[in-house]
Amino acid sequence: MIDKIEYKGIWHIPENPENEVEGTLFFNPDGDAILDLIGAFTDFPSSIQNQKIILGFTTKGKKITLLDCFENSRSMSFPGINTTSYLVSFIFEGAHFASVEEIKFNRINANLSRLEEWVNIWGFDINFDTKVKSIKMNYNIPDSIHFKINDSISGYFNFYFKSPMVPAPIFKIEQITDVELFSENDVDFHDLLELLFHFRLFLTLGVFEDTFIKEIEFSSNALTFHPKEDVTYKEKVKLFFVQNSRNTKVLTRGSHDFLFNFLQIRANFEPILQKFFTLKETIHPVIDTIFATFSEKDEYSENRFLNIVQALELYHRSIIEDTDILKKDFQSILDPILTKLSDQQTKWLREKLAYKYEPNLRTRLKFLFRKFPINPLNRIIQSNDLTKIIDATVNTRNYYTHYDESLKPKAYKNDKLFYLTEKLKFLLIIIVLSETGFTNKEIEDLFSRHEYRFFNHLIGKSE
Repeated sequence: MIDKIEYKGIWHIPENPENEVEGTLFFNPDGDAILDLIGAFTDFPSSIQNQKIILGFTTKGKKITLLDCFENSRSMSFPGINTTSYLVSFIFEGAHFASVEEIKFNRINANLSRLEEWVNIWGFDINFDTKVKSIKMNYNIPDSIHFKINDSISGYFNFYFKSPMVPAPIFKIEQITDVELFSENDVDFHDLLELLFHFRLFLTLGVFEDTFIKEIEFSSNALTFHPKEDVTYKEKVKLFFVQNSRNTKVLTRGSHDFLFNFLQIRANFEPILQKFFTLKETIHPVIDTIFATFSEKDEYSENRFLNIVQALELYHRSIIEDTDILKKDFQSILDPILTKLSDQQTKWLREKLAYKYEPNLRTRLKFLFRKFPINPLNRIIQSNDLTKIIDATVNTRNYYTHYDESLKPKAYKNDKLFYLTEKLKFLLIIIVLSETGFTNKEIEDLFSRHEYRFFNHLIGKSE
């Protein structure tokens, strides 16, 4: 999925298999997936015809299913040849699916950037003998590592290798590691993709750099072939789709600069991963925000600041705050007042005070900073700076939310806004690590290994 592809073939829509149209499918992982047809599936002229599914058979004998296809251009020439072009969302190579309901699988295998180094398990055994000037190398494929995400979803880390079949001036053995997620029953492919995307976020947290998907392959209980009468294999279906803004800088990141790898957390890997997956249900927007800071870390804007502040508020409201008790206490104070008012006044006041029982941002931030008094926060925010940090956050949030001119002089901009946002980002990262199951001591140890790499640029930046 990281390489460009070009498939020539014949194409049709499931509703009209007799009308086959020649064309070429182009896929650029950093651009678009486009199907250019010499002809059309409908008569000219007609209104724009988006197609849910287009089926193809390439000149190399590959079955292709294109999902969510949007017509983006057509041309009519007299004399000449009509052409049609579609922008394609998903490309499935290896099977034909006549309807969306058929696109179900029970297993997804994927290779992600830096997964090999993050798992950090190798099959190489290299012996250097300087006396006889020889190098001996053995390679044994490591055993797969099983783990459970929940009662219905399990996974594996699988290992395999690529190498030349004959001796060459440069003989290379490349170990590949993939992650496999599976359920007992076939499910919609979007469900498996969502699981994979969430695992990618966990990998990003460990690598501490935005990762991307290199290859995806599905299999299904229903898709099988029989090369021999008593032998059954599952068909493999590859998926291609455009990943916006792949972070290729992760490919140059040294494994010594990871926040943590699999071996470091192997003893507790399964419960940590399980907790991380539960966060997808409890504080999904918080997870999305923190990982957006990895993929957009070069964009230091008001929106990035506001998103992080909103995520901190949401975390406090969802996990810490007892809304029912706060609302009940507030109502006990408000009710005696409402009895003195007319119906119209009561309605107006209820609307104005609908959410006044909730703590304000200042209260939430004080609680969160006190809940996590650990490094790197202690290193980048001195105790005498905490009040200034909270004041700056509240004033800056209020200004960029309401654009109150009276707050403009107090709102941070440019470099000051960047450093403030980075400090709040570290609070959010520590929260996610804590909710995933890392203790405060473990979090401190993770960051202390590479203080210079992670937050040295924030030390001494007083507010």
